This record gives sequence, C-alpha cells and structure tokens, in this order.
Amino acid sequence: MGGLNTSKTKYVLLYGEPDSGKTLFQYQLQSNINLNTEEIKSTYGISYETLSIGDCELGMFDLSGSIKQYDIVKIVTKFVDISGIIFIVSLTTLDRIDESKDSLERILGNNFLNNGQCLYIIYNKKDIGDKLDWMDANLLDNRLGIPKMKKKYKLKSVESQIVDINKVKAGSLEGLVKFQEALTDTSN
Repeated sequence: MGGLNTSKTKYVLLYGEPDSGKTLFQYQLQSNINLNTEEIKSTYGISYETLSIGDCELGMFDLSGSIKQYDIVKIVTKFVDISGIIFIVSLTTLDRIDESKDSLERILGNNFLNNGQCLYIIYNKKDIGDKLDWMDANLLDNRLGIPKMKKKYKLKSVESQIVDINKVKAGSLEGLVKFQEALTDTSN
C-alpha cells in the first residue's frame, strides 16, 4: 500500500462534514496573521498541503466532506500510507455530531486504511461563543461513539478538544502536539 512516503513526512487526512471548518483549520496552521474567513472557499474534491510544525512534517489531504465525493478518499487511501486523521466536527448544532459520527465511521472503515490510526478530533465551536461551555470533549467523544470506535478500529491514539478554529495558531493546540507525537512514536 502507499506510494508516497518518506520517513520525515506523515500523511494525514483532514476530514469532516461539509462546512465544518477543515480548510480554515489548515490555513490557520499555515498563517501567523488573521485571515479573512469570508474569502476561504470550501474544498471541492481535494487539496494537499505540506505543513512543518515543530519537528514533524505533515502531508495534509484536505478532503471534501461530501458523500458524493467519497471516491476521492478511497483513491488517496489506496495509494498513500495514511498515518492519521484530523477530524473536524462543527458544533453549530448538536445534530451535526450524529452526521459526523457516520462520516467518521465511514472513514475509519475504509478498506485501504490500516487499523491503528492516530485520530485527532476538533470540535469547532466557531459561531457559538460560550453557549456550550457546560460541554467537554469527553462528553462529545461519547456522543460521537469514540470509545467503541477506538476498540473496533484499534486506534493507536485519540486526542480531542473543543476550539474555535478562527482562533487557532500552529503552536496553540495541545491536542495537535499530542497527535504529532503519536504519529512519530515508533515504539508502537
């Protein structure tokens, strides 16, 4: 499996429901300036960027969350050795979590994706302010079905956190740092 792979680059899928904030997240990691979010267009199909964060180089495939374009995910996972998944969940309404659960299950169940993936879940609280301050990542993980998925797909590591993607900067995400460490950990 996987034609693209170097010892330094770790390939990851950036996935989630449409309009959850995937492309904005990727751009926020690349930029030290405030971005005009109105100018960022949703990804149609696939976008690829290489991001150097600390000592880790991430080859990030930003994939449209549209079920109509899921065949692109199959193509990428067939030819690239994917080390991890960054999964974005929009918290604009709690109904989106149920939709996201189906999308995550579809990705993890992909025939070309090896078991033992590293998973980083970002619950994007963009546009909701402090309305969900009573909620924590563990509660959302349970609603998303992470404990069962972790066993079923033998996930190597799972990190999750609630953030406003508009305010993300490369060094500001504790979960991303732990995700990168898990990606580069060769002891497992």
